[in-house]
Amino acid sequence: MENKKNKVEKKELPKEETDKIKKDMNEAIDRANVEELIRVNVSEFEYEKVKYRVSRPTGAQRKELYSKRAEKHIQLLTEGTFKPEEILKKLYLKQNIDIDDIDKKINALNNQKNDYSMKLGKALEDKAQDKELSIYKKEIEKIVDIQKELSIKKTNYLEYSLENQVNMFTYSYCSFLVTDKEVKGDKEGETKWVKAFDTFEDFQNANNNLLNMITFRASILLMPQEILV
Repeated sequence: MENKKNKVEKKELPKEETDKIKKDMNEAIDRANVEELIRVNVSEFEYEKVKYRVSRPTGAQRKELYSKRAEKHIQLLTEGTFKPEEILKKLYLKQNIDIDDIDKKINALNNQKNDYSMKLGKALEDKAQDKELSIYKKEIEKIVDIQKELSIKKTNYLEYSLENQVNMFTYSYCSFLVTDKEVKGDKEGETKWVKAFDTFEDFQNANNNLLNMITFRASILLMPQEILV
């Protein structure tokens, strides 16, 4: 069970550390091949000589996630600190900030990204030349960059909405559930996969660079309808 009393404080990071996180994030994006994530349900990477694996959630994991999400939603609703999005949207609209319009732009870009992903997938099946594959990859990267900017803007506006707090918790908890690490097996020379973190608290307190690499892969690999149910 999640320890509700143990809350992680939000604090500003030194510029040197934020620059390093951005650098590691860019490296993570470079290493995560788009075509691999389209074709398979798992993404592996190495961090500080340890191999990690992020997978699609199993049925049991989705069931646990649904229960945890409901629990968090009720907890925040009862506490009353965070307000529903609709209330915040109306407040922002009075200041000529239309958050629904930002959503429309993000959705339109998502449709474009899906079209290019389908084209890339077909090109891979047809064993197209690298030049053609590169065009699709670059277009997807451009769209993702624009989506990031819009998403960051929306997130900043709705950071303290009840729904956003629940969604952030859900993505984090799902990333915790679906991440494994490779360790030595029972026999010499063998290896096996085990849960990367014993508890959700361990996941929250992990190195920021490692969490960036995990959550990036999870955000690409996981289907929103699988976790935001």
